[in-house]
Amino acid sequence: MKEQIKAYTDKSTASDKLGQRLLLIQRQLADYLNIKCENFSAKTMLALLITFCTLISAYLVRLVINAIH
Repeated sequence: MKEQIKAYTDKSTASDKLGQRLLLIQRQLADYLNIKCENFSAKTMLALLITFCTLISAYLVRLVINAIH
């Protein structure tokens, strides 16, 4: 039984590799965005957040309305 557990833990599955790759890409994207946004003021960040939330909300309302009809 212990041999089976050890053999299983030693194998790197495709999903593990994919997960590691996605985490790497996520970290790289986060670092890039942090560099690009480091000079934004708090007011600019707030305005961007409000704009983003408004646009996403409008899109989701549109999806719900289209799903009802």
